[in-house]
Amino acid sequence: CGRNFEYYSEDPLISGLMAAAVTQGVQAHPGRGTTVKHYAANNQEYNRYNSNSHVSERAMREVYLRGFGICVRRSQPAAVMTSYNLLNGVHTSEHSGLLNDILRGEFGFQGIVMTDWVISAMSGGENKYPSADAGRVAAAGGELFMPGSSADADSIRAAMQRRALKEDRLRRNVSNLLRTIRKLKQYDKHVYFSSLSRLPCRVSGRRAAARASSGVRHRRTRPRQFALIKPPSAMRCSSSSSGV
Repeated sequence: CGRNFEYYSEDPLISGLMAAAVTQGVQAHPGRGTTVKHYAANNQEYNRYNSNSHVSERAMREVYLRGFGICVRRSQPAAVMTSYNLLNGVHTSEHSGLLNDILRGEFGFQGIVMTDWVISAMSGGENKYPSADAGRVAAAGGELFMPGSSADADSIRAAMQRRALKEDRLRRNVSNLLRTIRKLKQYDKHVYFSSLSRLPCRVSGRRAAARASSGVRHRRTRPRQFALIKPPSAMRCSSSSSGV
């Protein structure tokens, strides 16, 4: 696996347990959270921005998702970062099945989902696939599009105008983001949140779109308080780990 130099192990049981233990240790300190990455099937370094991982459901569940599931169920990390690659033709950050059905629905994840660093230069040249789009990411349930720009805010507004992104979905995204910020106690109550006495938030759709994609919010939340934990794009799954 070309990206295994970033991960704890090729074995999802080992890496899942290690990531969970580190997450528990980090998050035992108030105001600290980990970001588990890269979700998922992040198999190669070459052409990593535009590669397309073709993986069967059995391989995904037995190998590539297992480590994430162990970590999330045992330690509830503050955030999960999606990978650059596409999965069976869909960007992982735009994959509702990965984010909603599996990560949140099956694993019970309660934190925020953020993208890896997505910039316009990644979509240049003769790439077969377009880069991830902020509007599609938000529609799939991603709360934080990194690094965030005015073009990304425009993309979210355009998705709302053509009804590809519903306002209730955007409200849930923003609510999840604010809930995590409040939990970590790394928010500027005098600038952004003094009027928010309870969640889910009451930010209007357009204001939420602009704020959800902006890099300003991420800088306000002091990202250095997050530790990056990287479970594997593991290559093997022992039978002993099937019940974990």
